[in-house]
Amino acid sequence: MSELNIYEDSGLTLPVDRILYEGRTYYVRLPDVTNQIIKAEISKAELNSHIDWLEGNRIASIQIINRVGFIRFFGYVFDVRSEKLSVNATGKQQFEQLLTDLVRLSRQIIFDYSSPTSSHREADNEIFFPEILERFGYYRQLILDFPSESNLDSLIEAVLRNPHSRLATVQTKEAIWNIKRPSSKLAKAFSENPRYLWRVNVTNSFAANEPYKTQLAEGKAVYLPSRAWTSRGTTSFDTPENRFVKHVLLDIENVCVSINSIVMPENIQRASQEMLIKSRRWLRNDFFKILGTLQFLPTTSPALTSRFGYKEIFGHFLKSRVAAKQIFNDLKRQSLYVELKDVAQLYEYWVFYKIATSLLGEKAIVTARGLVTKNGRIANSISLENGNISVAFNESFVRSNRGSYSLTLRPDVVVRIRTKAGTLVILFDAKYRSRVAGSFEDELLEEVVHRRSVKPDDLYKMHCYVDAIGDAVSAMAVYPGNDFLFFHRDDAVGLINDASKLHSLNGVGAVPLLPDNAASSPFEKVMGMLKTLAAAGD
Repeated sequence: MSELNIYEDSGLTLPVDRILYEGRTYYVRLPDVTNQIIKAEISKAELNSHIDWLEGNRIASIQIINRVGFIRFFGYVFDVRSEKLSVNATGKQQFEQLLTDLVRLSRQIIFDYSSPTSSHREADNEIFFPEILERFGYYRQLILDFPSESNLDSLIEAVLRNPHSRLATVQTKEAIWNIKRPSSKLAKAFSENPRYLWRVNVTNSFAANEPYKTQLAEGKAVYLPSRAWTSRGTTSFDTPENRFVKHVLLDIENVCVSINSIVMPENIQRASQEMLIKSRRWLRNDFFKILGTLQFLPTTSPALTSRFGYKEIFGHFLKSRVAAKQIFNDLKRQSLYVELKDVAQLYEYWVFYKIATSLLGEKAIVTARGLVTKNGRIANSISLENGNISVAFNESFVRSNRGSYSLTLRPDVVVRIRTKAGTLVILFDAKYRSRVAGSFEDELLEEVVHRRSVKPDDLYKMHCYVDAIGDAVSAMAVYPGNDFLFFHRDDAVGLINDASKLHSLNGVGAVPLLPDNAASSPFEKVMGMLKTLAAAGD
């Protein structure tokens, strides 16, 4: 088998040295193996959505977008990095550094649940009650995303290998001569249905004994039971613990049926259908067929708290019912077992927490919590408040409630400041992308560093927000780059490239923000202006 080689150019003259950068296009010379082997390797490396390959061709192209980490392809390990983050870190380290800073920021906010909370119930077909969607999101990870040694399939198999059981007494109808212990049921058998009785003949050994001898001599018919009920011990698997496992499978089935009844993005429908097939396959197993309905949750059962399989399923069931205080727990789990990690989604969360901690201080009240579908995936939404400032993540502006006069819009972060003159709405969108706008010599790194600026398309999106969302006075893209710019509505002010010269937030712009320069003056300048507006409104 020939080797796998990856190149920077389509002419296959510039080989790469085990480091790939997300967003770039690379060209691959595949080994000389069958199409089936190539397909299997692509699937195993989770490259299906990142590779362009025609069967029979030995050349393919790869472009990994918004993912960092590493890939294992035909036995080779490639480090997938982002040029927008720390240049000296591996892709895995880049993700962990951003996640570590996100965790640090989240600890600065104490989520206070003492006030009444509510989930989003806006009149938008893309917004649903969080109970079903949160359970679906958790179950989807457990069934489809967790590694094979800890997913639901492996846990069910562990239960079947070592099932919980109990001693039980069952009543069976036995031949009279097999019954060793007399009982009330045996006595009752003497008056049972005639079909269980047999007639004693004079030739039978019973006929020589009293009272049958006298009765037969008097010409009377004598009957004895041929079969009678008796009790015997047996092992039963119909226990509350096993009924609980079946209940979890039924709950998954119910959640998937509910999801399928709603118009959802295609990828969510596919995942739901796959989960439904798996849960029903288990429910058809003979082991679960004999089990009754769960009557109570055996929370004190040693099996549920200590036995492998049962313990893990019980823990996952409880977690599926409790909404996590922090909205990025799925990314924390992803950092442990997913090789290609979604750095763009992580950046969205990080920007939200950075803005929230800057504006709300150490205490924030959760005023709303829910889930929405965004860009074909289920996303968290949450609203926090402290005093006259509120910060919302993935809030929906829909036409039905006059949030948007056209389509449903969902900025990443919405800041509201209540003042005496009214409420100011400032919008932020985390954009994990940028364009190279030049380069400069970094004396510390001793290398040429590309200068990155916001993409024009992202500024157009900010104009879209301000135009369609009537209450919005400003919209800014937050991106991993270098250049600050703000277009003021007042033509006399025009374009501002220096954040220190920004005196009012009325227009659209872009704010660079990265963890290694999180105290950057443009971001701090904007946050300072918002806090000044809030203080003036007290």
